[in-house]
Amino acid sequence: MSFPNSTHCQNWIFTPEQLQQKKLQCNEKAFAHLRKEKSEEDESKMSEKQKKARTEAGTGLTVQEEDLLKRHYELKIQEICEKLQFPEKVMATAIIFFKRFYLERSITKLNPKDIMYVQSKSFCNSAHSSPGLPASMLLAK
Repeated sequence: MSFPNSTHCQNWIFTPEQLQQKKLQCNEKAFAHLRKEKSEEDESKMSEKQKKARTEAGTGLTVQEEDLLKRHYELKIQEICEKLQFPEKVMATAIIFFKRFYLERSITKLNPKDIMYVQSKSFCNSAHSSPGLPASMLLAK
């Protein structure tokens, strides 16, 4: 099978414009989800302070802000993998899957800290490179 005919090439290779479009679509879906949640909430039961906090939280993130957060967590994955002396292929695979995961999902819906640990752990297990993450790493901030 040639690379141009592979599923990797067909499903995961994007031009910069396609990549930006996918990020924008994901961000717009997250905004729609936040607006829906906000409208469904019974505001009569909320205090003024809660209403204000909810309004501020419901504004969401821009694509650029999401990219900055993603980059932060990519660096955290790298730090964890280096600290635990995982092979480079484990670290690279965890980062790639982290990026792919958030290409279809928004940070506003799923906490990247949780995803970061799950991916590091799962690729560690798949590569049989370590007995597992110590509990202290999972609880570290």
